[in-house]
Amino acid sequence: ISLPPLLEAHTGHWTFTQAPEGLIAAARHTATIKPAALHLLGEGGAVADARRYLRKALGNNSMTNLRLAKKYAEEHVIDGVPAR
Repeated sequence: ISLPPLLEAHTGHWTFTQAPEGLIAAARHTATIKPAALHLLGEGGAVADARRYLRKALGNNSMTNLRLAKKYAEEHVIDGVPAR
């Protein structure tokens, strides 16, 4: 596994909570920005720019993964029981 060039480190986790309206999923990411890579954001790229960019990129990635997991679950689980 390799990190995107803008990151020194990245960890994250998801939580799933049952609620009356259904299952609520949340994702949390912790990332360390690589200062030497700020130039990848363009001239004058700063840590604040990297934070905004990474928040959007990691959020989009999480939503894509959650949509794929939802699709898989809906296609392979019927009434809480794995389909065979």
